[in-house]
Amino acid sequence: MAVLSLSDGTLARVSSSAGWAAYPDDGQTPAALLQAPDAAMYSVKRAGGSDVRRVVRATRPPPRQEVTEPVL
Repeated sequence: MAVLSLSDGTLARVSSSAGWAAYPDDGQTPAALLQAPDAAMYSVKRAGGSDVRRVVRATRPPPRQEVTEPVL
């Protein structure tokens, strides 16, 4: 966390929370690659913020299974 002094003398506390993902380990579609770091970022926020984290396999949602029916 950083403390910034604004031009009017007000002090502001600023922190950053970020998540990241890597293809193909964290997702193979654009949607999955956006969801993984989002989940990691909110995990950081729940833990108090001011960190960067990669989503761990245990917290990833299960992969979606697409079911297709055979065409006769």
